[in-house]
Amino acid sequence: MVVACLLLVGCGGGGESSTPPPTSGVTPTPSPTPTPTPIPSPSPNVRVEIVPPFAALLPGGAATAGLVLASDGNYYGAERLPGQNPCRPEIFPGRDCGVIVRVSPTGDKTILHRFGLTAGDEFDPGPLVLGDDGAFYGATNNGGAFGGGGTIFRITQSGSYTILHSFSGANGDGAGPGFLTKGSDGNFYGTTASGGANRCPAIPSDGPNCGTVYRITPEGNVTILHSFGSTASDGVLPEARLVEGEDGRLYGTTQIGGTNTCGTLPNSCGTLFSISKAGALAILHSFGSATGDGIVPRDLIRGPGDSIVGFTVAGGGSRCSVTSGCGTVFTFSAGSGVSVLYAFGQQNQLDGSGPSSLTLGTDGNFYGTTTSGGQFQCSSCGTVFRLTTAGRLTTLHSFGPVNTTPSSPTLISRSANGVLYGFMQFNTSFDGTPQYFRLTEL
Repeated sequence: MVVACLLLVGCGGGGESSTPPPTSGVTPTPSPTPTPTPIPSPSPNVRVEIVPPFAALLPGGAATAGLVLASDGNYYGAERLPGQNPCRPEIFPGRDCGVIVRVSPTGDKTILHRFGLTAGDEFDPGPLVLGDDGAFYGATNNGGAFGGGGTIFRITQSGSYTILHSFSGANGDGAGPGFLTKGSDGNFYGTTASGGANRCPAIPSDGPNCGTVYRITPEGNVTILHSFGSTASDGVLPEARLVEGEDGRLYGTTQIGGTNTCGTLPNSCGTLFSISKAGALAILHSFGSATGDGIVPRDLIRGPGDSIVGFTVAGGGSRCSVTSGCGTVFTFSAGSGVSVLYAFGQQNQLDGSGPSSLTLGTDGNFYGTTTSGGQFQCSSCGTVFRLTTAGRLTTLHSFGPVNTTPSSPTLISRSANGVLYGFMQFNTSFDGTPQYFRLTEL
């Protein structure tokens, strides 16, 4: 997930912030093998280190880091690293098409499938999802039999690969699939950012382009459950992963659409929706309201009880403008609707700006990252934070001038022993590979 960085000044909002003042930094002590590279932290209570990409999977590390643990004890996932599997020039010159890998518990990697090897082949794979049959399922955002609408695929642990569906973006079909979610019924559900039966003039592209929600069976039978843009207040541009709630419905967000006006564009602030597995969709909330709930909602996670928790990358707070605010973390429950748990941009963005990831820790707190802001007040530096269910935020680390390039961190996971793992969008090694970090509270 790549979120546009926000450089905003003078934002504020709800919740409480516990951000220590800037210090000269503390030199951390490197941990045992694999040898990490320490990053000086403005807080003496944390140690932040650069680690190899698969260090989070080794004993004592996180449960997953974008990879899925299979019954054979190995991890499986999709990755796209510069130079590992270059796309053919006629597909996408200068870009890596991606691979599917198997990683042993000791970190040994085997490539099971290379994307983009033939004309019409797919590329840009997303995360894998483990099916009830022991095989893995995933989506590619590009390629396929219809030129570029993307695909849904299946791959076994031995590497047998099958394209289950190629999206066309025509005749009501979607285009540009995102992440898959396995439902409790054994089927897979997802959204496409474009395609469907409707035309949305707010999006600068031709033809049906509002997006869809779809279901695909393990055998590859696709059903379009909803085409967005069916009414003026319907959602548009769904890209985030769907989350199944305690009630069995699927919850998601659209980046635009809804009843409110952002800037001068009506119906443009985004929505929170739920949809049944039979396709009955309900708009639960239109963002950009007068309560400072934020705009441009993104990813959702399951919260405590029956709650759904998510974040917006902008808006929120009395001093954040509706079109360029600092972002929020919000909660939703059937009984109380949407409530803002925290609005970023307090203390002149010392707490960060533009949240980019969120996860629920085993300790009952939320952990996440922001793409900008923090103690060093630099664009695309960002923070790592902890947020209680009562709305109290603690900045655990601010990325800053000790880094050679901007960071824009994204959190991957939190291990059972409380160690956080993530990667930095723009702080890369010499070959363009994202740098992975580990944060340990001392």
